[in-house]
Amino acid sequence: LNTESSETIQGGLHTGMSPRLYSGILSNGDSKTTVSTLISLLPQVLDSHQICSANSISDVRMVLTSTIDIGFSVVEDDTTFIEPFIELDSVKAYLISSPHIDEDAVITSDYITLVSELISEGTSMLVELKTNNSLEINLFDQNNNIIDRWCKNQEELGILIAYTPIDSSYMEFYSSDGSELNIGPRLSVEYAVKEDIS
Repeated sequence: LNTESSETIQGGLHTGMSPRLYSGILSNGDSKTTVSTLISLLPQVLDSHQICSANSISDVRMVLTSTIDIGFSVVEDDTTFIEPFIELDSVKAYLISSPHIDEDAVITSDYITLVSELISEGTSMLVELKTNNSLEINLFDQNNNIIDRWCKNQEELGILIAYTPIDSSYMEFYSSDGSELNIGPRLSVEYAVKEDIS
Protein backbone atom coordinates (compact mmCIF):
# COMPACT_ATOMS: atom_id res chain seq x y z
CA LEU A 1 0.00 0.00 0.00
CA ASN A 2 1.52 3.28 -1.04
CA THR A 3 0.86 5.43 2.02
CA GLU A 4 1.83 8.61 0.17
CA SER A 5 -0.86 8.27 -2.51
CA SER A 6 -3.54 6.63 -0.37
CA GLU A 7 -5.65 8.55 2.10
CA THR A 8 -7.16 5.64 4.01
CA ILE A 9 -5.37 3.12 6.14
CA GLN A 10 -7.50 1.29 8.65
CA GLY A 11 -5.98 -1.05 11.18
CA GLY A 12 -7.56 -3.87 13.11
CA LEU A 13 -9.44 -5.15 10.03
CA HIS A 14 -12.19 -2.53 10.45
CA THR A 15 -14.53 -2.08 7.51
CA GLY A 16 -16.61 1.01 8.00
CA MET A 17 -16.82 4.67 7.23
CA SER A 18 -13.90 4.77 4.82
CA PRO A 19 -13.78 7.30 1.97
CA ARG A 20 -12.12 4.58 -0.14
CA LEU A 21 -12.95 1.03 -1.19
CA TYR A 22 -10.11 -1.35 -2.02
CA SER A 23 -9.88 -4.52 -4.04
CA GLY A 24 -6.68 -6.35 -4.89
CA ILE A 25 -3.44 -7.18 -3.17
CA LEU A 26 -2.24 -4.72 -0.53
CA SER A 27 1.38 -4.84 0.58
CA ASN A 28 2.56 -3.59 3.95
CA GLY A 29 6.24 -4.33 4.33
CA ASP A 30 6.81 -8.07 3.92
CA SER A 31 3.15 -9.04 4.27
CA LYS A 32 0.55 -9.12 1.50
CA THR A 33 -3.20 -9.21 2.00
CA THR A 34 -5.86 -9.88 -0.62
CA VAL A 35 -8.85 -7.60 -0.09
CA SER A 36 -12.27 -7.35 -1.71
CA THR A 37 -14.99 -4.72 -1.64
CA LEU A 38 -18.48 -5.56 -0.40
CA ILE A 39 -21.25 -3.07 -1.21
CA SER A 40 -24.69 -3.42 0.38
CA LEU A 41 -27.73 -3.01 -1.85
CA LEU A 42 -30.68 -2.32 0.42
CA PRO A 43 -34.27 -2.27 -0.90
CA GLN A 44 -34.92 1.04 0.91
CA VAL A 45 -32.73 2.78 -1.69
CA LEU A 46 -35.56 2.30 -4.20
CA ASP A 47 -38.26 3.88 -2.00
CA SER A 48 -37.84 7.39 -3.42
CA HIS A 49 -38.40 6.17 -6.99
CA GLN A 50 -41.20 4.39 -8.86
CA ILE A 51 -39.05 1.36 -9.63
CA CYS A 52 -41.17 -1.11 -7.63
CA SER A 53 -44.31 -0.06 -9.52
CA ALA A 54 -42.62 0.03 -12.94
CA ASN A 55 -44.28 -1.65 -15.90
CA SER A 56 -40.93 -2.73 -17.26
CA ILE A 57 -37.28 -2.78 -16.23
CA SER A 58 -34.70 -2.75 -19.03
CA ASP A 59 -31.39 -2.37 -17.20
CA VAL A 60 -29.75 -2.31 -13.75
CA ARG A 61 -26.10 -1.29 -13.42
CA MET A 62 -23.64 -0.10 -10.80
CA VAL A 63 -20.72 2.23 -11.52
CA LEU A 64 -17.61 2.42 -9.36
CA THR A 65 -15.27 5.39 -9.80
CA SER A 66 -11.56 4.81 -9.36
CA THR A 67 -9.29 7.34 -7.67
CA ILE A 68 -6.90 7.02 -10.63
CA ASP A 69 -7.19 6.13 -14.31
CA ILE A 70 -7.64 2.40 -14.85
CA GLY A 71 -7.92 2.68 -18.64
CA PHE A 72 -7.14 4.91 -21.60
CA SER A 73 -9.09 5.94 -24.69
CA VAL A 74 -8.16 4.74 -28.17
CA VAL A 75 -9.84 6.21 -31.25
CA GLU A 76 -10.11 3.95 -34.29
CA ASP A 77 -12.23 4.75 -37.36
CA ASP A 78 -14.35 7.36 -35.52
CA THR A 79 -15.01 4.87 -32.69
CA THR A 80 -13.61 5.31 -29.20
CA PHE A 81 -12.54 2.25 -27.25
CA ILE A 82 -11.33 2.17 -23.67
CA GLU A 83 -8.35 -0.09 -23.13
CA PRO A 84 -7.53 -1.19 -19.57
CA PHE A 85 -4.40 -0.42 -17.55
CA ILE A 86 -5.58 -3.09 -15.12
CA GLU A 87 -5.98 -6.84 -15.62
CA LEU A 88 -9.71 -6.56 -16.42
CA ASP A 89 -10.12 -10.35 -16.62
CA SER A 90 -8.97 -10.48 -12.98
CA VAL A 91 -11.87 -8.28 -11.80
CA LYS A 92 -14.82 -10.36 -10.65
CA ALA A 93 -18.15 -9.17 -9.28
CA TYR A 94 -20.72 -11.34 -7.54
CA LEU A 95 -24.31 -10.58 -6.59
CA ILE A 96 -24.86 -12.26 -3.22
CA SER A 97 -27.37 -12.25 -0.39
CA SER A 98 -26.31 -9.70 2.17
CA PRO A 99 -24.06 -11.13 4.88
CA HIS A 100 -25.34 -8.40 7.26
CA ILE A 101 -21.91 -7.19 8.31
CA ASP A 102 -22.06 -3.99 10.36
CA GLU A 103 -20.01 -1.08 8.99
CA ASP A 104 -17.91 -0.97 12.16
CA ALA A 105 -17.38 -4.72 12.45
CA VAL A 106 -13.94 -6.22 12.79
CA ILE A 107 -13.65 -8.78 10.00
CA THR A 108 -12.99 -12.22 11.46
CA SER A 109 -12.43 -15.59 9.80
CA ASP A 110 -16.12 -16.35 10.46
CA TYR A 111 -17.15 -13.39 8.28
CA ILE A 112 -14.73 -14.47 5.55
CA THR A 113 -16.16 -18.00 5.62
CA LEU A 114 -19.72 -16.62 5.46
CA VAL A 115 -18.95 -14.39 2.47
CA SER A 116 -17.13 -17.25 0.71
CA GLU A 117 -20.20 -19.44 1.11
CA LEU A 118 -22.44 -16.66 -0.22
CA ILE A 119 -20.19 -16.27 -3.29
CA SER A 120 -20.63 -19.94 -4.14
CA GLU A 121 -24.42 -19.41 -4.07
CA GLY A 122 -24.26 -16.00 -5.81
CA THR A 123 -24.33 -14.87 -9.41
CA SER A 124 -21.26 -13.75 -11.33
CA MET A 125 -21.76 -10.32 -12.93
CA LEU A 126 -20.23 -8.81 -16.07
CA VAL A 127 -17.64 -6.09 -15.30
CA GLU A 128 -16.60 -3.61 -18.01
CA LEU A 129 -14.63 -0.39 -18.23
CA LYS A 130 -17.10 2.48 -18.51
CA THR A 131 -14.64 5.37 -18.68
CA ASN A 132 -10.93 5.87 -18.11
CA ASN A 133 -11.56 5.84 -14.35
CA SER A 134 -14.71 3.80 -13.79
CA LEU A 135 -16.00 0.24 -13.88
CA GLU A 136 -19.56 -0.72 -14.70
CA ILE A 137 -21.19 -3.85 -13.30
CA ASN A 138 -24.19 -5.21 -15.18
CA LEU A 139 -26.62 -6.50 -12.53
CA PHE A 140 -29.55 -7.20 -14.84
CA ASP A 141 -28.36 -9.47 -17.66
CA GLN A 142 -27.29 -12.28 -15.33
CA ASN A 143 -30.04 -11.74 -12.77
CA ASN A 144 -33.12 -10.14 -14.34
CA ASN A 145 -35.20 -10.81 -11.20
CA ILE A 146 -33.07 -8.44 -9.11
CA ILE A 147 -35.89 -5.86 -8.87
CA ASP A 148 -38.35 -8.51 -7.68
CA ARG A 149 -35.80 -9.60 -5.09
CA TRP A 150 -35.66 -6.00 -3.82
CA CYS A 151 -39.27 -4.91 -4.25
CA LYS A 152 -41.37 -8.02 -3.62
CA ASN A 153 -39.06 -9.97 -1.31
CA GLN A 154 -37.42 -6.94 0.37
CA GLU A 155 -34.17 -8.92 0.06
CA GLU A 156 -30.95 -7.23 1.11
CA LEU A 157 -28.26 -7.96 -1.45
CA GLY A 158 -24.57 -7.28 -1.77
CA ILE A 159 -22.03 -6.93 -4.54
CA LEU A 160 -18.59 -8.34 -3.88
CA ILE A 161 -15.80 -6.99 -6.10
CA ALA A 162 -12.68 -9.13 -6.10
CA TYR A 163 -9.48 -8.20 -7.95
CA THR A 164 -6.84 -10.92 -8.14
CA PRO A 165 -4.06 -9.65 -10.40
CA ILE A 166 -0.85 -11.53 -11.16
CA ASP A 167 1.19 -8.72 -9.64
CA SER A 168 0.79 -7.08 -6.24
CA SER A 169 -1.59 -4.31 -7.26
CA TYR A 170 -4.97 -3.07 -6.14
CA MET A 171 -7.80 -0.83 -7.24
CA GLU A 172 -9.02 2.05 -5.11
CA PHE A 173 -12.56 3.36 -5.55
CA TYR A 174 -14.44 6.25 -3.98
CA SER A 175 -16.97 5.12 -1.39
CA SER A 176 -20.27 6.72 -0.45
CA ASP A 177 -18.69 7.73 2.87
CA GLY A 178 -16.31 10.23 1.25
CA SER A 179 -16.73 13.98 1.13
CA GLU A 180 -16.70 14.07 -2.68
CA LEU A 181 -20.24 14.19 -4.08
CA ASN A 182 -21.50 11.96 -6.90
CA ILE A 183 -18.37 9.84 -7.23
CA GLY A 184 -19.22 7.02 -4.83
CA PRO A 185 -20.88 3.83 -6.10
CA ARG A 186 -23.90 4.70 -8.27
CA LEU A 187 -26.85 2.49 -9.04
CA SER A 188 -28.58 3.07 -12.37
CA VAL A 189 -31.97 1.55 -13.19
CA GLU A 190 -33.75 2.03 -16.53
CA TYR A 191 -37.49 1.52 -16.15
CA ALA A 192 -40.82 2.60 -17.58
CA VAL A 193 -43.96 3.55 -15.68
CA LYS A 194 -47.30 3.85 -17.47
CA GLU A 195 -49.02 7.03 -16.31
CA ASP A 196 -52.71 7.80 -16.48
CA ILE A 197 -53.57 10.74 -18.70
CA SER A 198 -56.62 12.73 -17.80
